[in-house]
Amino acid sequence: MLVYKIKVKQEGRITQLLDSQKIFGALMHLLTNQGYSSIASEIVSEVEAGNMIFMISNLMPEGYLPVPNIEISEIKSKEEYKKLKARAFVSEKELLEGKIVTEIVDFLEIEPGQSSQNYIRSEGLGIPGLKNALYSVPTIKLVRNKDKEQIKDFCFLLSIEEENKHRMKLMELLERMAQDKTCFLLGQRASQGFNTYRTVEVEKPKKWKQADRYLNLGMLLPNTSKSACLDYNESHLKLFTSERRPYYGRFPGENFSKYENFISFIEAGSIIKLKEFNLTKISKCIDTTNILGSSFQTIIFGNSFLYPLSNEVKV
Repeated sequence: MLVYKIKVKQEGRITQLLDSQKIFGALMHLLTNQGYSSIASEIVSEVEAGNMIFMISNLMPEGYLPVPNIEISEIKSKEEYKKLKARAFVSEKELLEGKIVTEIVDFLEIEPGQSSQNYIRSEGLGIPGLKNALYSVPTIKLVRNKDKEQIKDFCFLLSIEEENKHRMKLMELLERMAQDKTCFLLGQRASQGFNTYRTVEVEKPKKWKQADRYLNLGMLLPNTSKSACLDYNESHLKLFTSERRPYYGRFPGENFSKYENFISFIEAGSIIKLKEFNLTKISKCIDTTNILGSSFQTIIFGNSFLYPLSNEVKV
């Protein structure tokens, strides 16, 4: 397994950090838009069937990792809990040096903000004479706790088998994006200048290492079959549950209970322990083609990047 780090730089303001599901979609769109739709379709099919090891992280600040999820009993006081809760990301360097999570001094916080926008209603609705509409968009920025400096350098990790026949073509396209300084990672409101990330560099690949524990870096959809190898008793997990449109199996206008359809992911920062080492049995992806009634194959991507933690890392 090879691990690639793709570095990007924030352009303009952001309202969200892209998750691994959105990054996977962006990579498949990149292949399709560059004339390799057959490769994108094959990757989607192979990933959904569990025949391809393909792991992606959320978008993260360069040099930082999500705060590891630790037991509440390990937190000594209410003040310590508040300090830990305020941290969005902690220094990768300090974590790997063996510092206890609560003792790491270099961390990032999320500062909320607002961006005023002006909607030209006469043009948008095609009706002359309408007054413009003013509204605000909630934004966020990541700041370093020491000096309150805003962080604009981000990255995501991608792991793929070295012998994968599509690896070279995908990396070739990413390296071209970096050379041309192109934005291919786009989030919500990208047309308004929000959530755009310019590709900066693709680092030389490193070998992915097997470990006793792993730090989850994306949206992990656990494999719940009998062959699953995730050890729930020894893992520290945090769940994120949402109503996701592709999982409804319904169309606008149809009646449905608000809580009838939902999906839960294991969040970034969770500490994963395995019963046995088998990357194909940890997570899964869900094919939503039949649910949506679309002629295009789409999947909910649950193969999050698992960051190997050595025994020296104290969490």
